[in-house]
Amino acid sequence: MSAAPVAWRQCPIDIPTEHGTTHLMESHSEKTLLERTFRSSRKNQKEILEAILESIAESGHDPEQGEKSLYLAVDEALTNAMEHGNHWNADKRVRIQLNAGADYLKIFIEDEGDGFDPAFHVTNGTPGKTSKRGRGLRIIQQFCTPRWNSRGDAIEMIFRARKQQ
Repeated sequence: MSAAPVAWRQCPIDIPTEHGTTHLMESHSEKTLLERTFRSSRKNQKEILEAILESIAESGHDPEQGEKSLYLAVDEALTNAMEHGNHWNADKRVRIQLNAGADYLKIFIEDEGDGFDPAFHVTNGTPGKTSKRGRGLRIIQQFCTPRWNSRGDAIEMIFRARKQQ
């Protein structure tokens, strides 16, 4: 597994909101709340989700779209990494990193698979609404701003959030 994708740092982020688009600038003061590596398994998937939610709660950040929406998007990304990337092979791992800025949360998920072409699948390769495949990518895009690395074996999910006073 590679280190966190440095090329993604300090880029403007466009976050879709209910009232249009919000532009954020990533911050040097971003804080890492969680960084762990897990074996690919359904049991670990639940443990990862719980660790992420617990870390967010402890940080005092409140996801703008709500905890359930964040949970759903991250669950989909984890399923993609473990199922499609690592083929549920318990010898393969997923790396998780949760960072927080002043008004956003970033969740980075990387698998040990061969990757996929996000440009194709995200823009024109996703099946219709009734298809059993491809819905996860649409769910992820509905609740956050996703960015994939060029190999397609890592996703960074940006969620608008406020730190509670």
